[in-house]
Amino acid sequence: MIRFVAEGVHFNTPPRVIRPSVKVSYFRDPDGITLELVRYSQKNFNQTGQRRNVMRKILDWKHGAFMMILVFLSFGVIERPVFGADTIKIGFVGVMTGPNAISGEYASEGAKTAVAEINAAGGLRPAGTTTSRPIELIIEDDAGTPQIGINAINKLVYEHKVFAVLGPDFSSVTFPSMFVAQQASVPQLTSSLAPKITAQGNPWIFRSRPSDVVAAGVIVDYLVKELKLQRIALSYTNIEYGISGIEEAEMDLGKLNVKPLVKISHGAGDRDLTAPATKLIEAKPEVIISWGLPIEHSILIRQLTQMGYNGKIYFSSLDDTFIRVAKEFSENVYGTQNYVYTDPRPAAQAFRKTYVSMFKREPTQHSGANYDGTYILKEAIEKAGLDGAKVRDFIHNLKRFQRAQGIFNFDKNGDCGYFQCVIQTKGLVPHVLKQYGYE
Repeated sequence: MIRFVAEGVHFNTPPRVIRPSVKVSYFRDPDGITLELVRYSQKNFNQTGQRRNVMRKILDWKHGAFMMILVFLSFGVIERPVFGADTIKIGFVGVMTGPNAISGEYASEGAKTAVAEINAAGGLRPAGTTTSRPIELIIEDDAGTPQIGINAINKLVYEHKVFAVLGPDFSSVTFPSMFVAQQASVPQLTSSLAPKITAQGNPWIFRSRPSDVVAAGVIVDYLVKELKLQRIALSYTNIEYGISGIEEAEMDLGKLNVKPLVKISHGAGDRDLTAPATKLIEAKPEVIISWGLPIEHSILIRQLTQMGYNGKIYFSSLDDTFIRVAKEFSENVYGTQNYVYTDPRPAAQAFRKTYVSMFKREPTQHSGANYDGTYILKEAIEKAGLDGAKVRDFIHNLKRFQRAQGIFNFDKNGDCGYFQCVIQTKGLVPHVLKQYGYE
């Protein structure tokens, strides 16, 4: 468990005494970097010249995220808000260990960016109250597996008593675990993409990015209508995310009277994909639509290229994680994303600027989803208060809410609306080709 508490950088004192009087020390521990702030002012010297410790707070913060707040404090960029005593606890559950841990890192960093911004700007003031309160983000690892995910959400809800939950990201973890928050009447915003997650009649589950229904519809429209392609093969990782995504693509192709040449699967964890690559090449497609995990598909695309395939490739999770693994084999690959850091919209670039300043790397779609998910909770709490049912109802009715990814319009199922970027890798950078749903 990682505890991310940003309250320790705020003091109930005038700004003029902070800059010359804050002593900063930090050290590493197993959870990241622990930053200790100790405030002194002139009146705290006793007659012997020894300073007395006035206030000591601990801030657990991973990957150097404390730097933005330190800059704000040092240069007087922000006012020091007056906080109430209690934090508002928000839980995050994601893949923090194992071969796909990079996805969890990016996702949690998106939430951490939002928490840092919100707390630096004064925290949350729940509807019906007069005092602002900081957010405390509590992170639990689901390791990308259902049972650990269930245990993680149970821990967040019943041990840490969080008000709301962000995540999981993997559909195969979210689907069997989302009943935990539902039974506890805790709002949950997941970045999972499988369509069936919001088709179960669970009023407590929401998406923080559009489902595969949107992504599949967008890429089929682009490939068939824009690029005029007809010979299409399908490839997918045999997990919930890959299965549901490729099924949506197949249905959308059918609506345009396009029948896939072949539909080939591979297993999660497969490292020799010669057999599926051979079957795909034998079908002689103009384009391969691939849905699934980045490591497996980076291997598949590399093997396709080495075997002589020179047609087009679409991959559902085209982002920096995939590009870093696939390297030169990611060149010219098409993708769709809810967020991409080259999106020129001001809201997208504002998030990117803060994120890069904190983590020294570009954000991904996982980052954008959890950044926006945190701000959705902020909006709901400030308008509906700390009653879970009222927050739930508020989010169901939230319309035209614009953040880094796009414009959110929630429906009765908890789906968040229609927005998506079609992108292509050029020079190992994902470039936006067309945007859907941003008007």
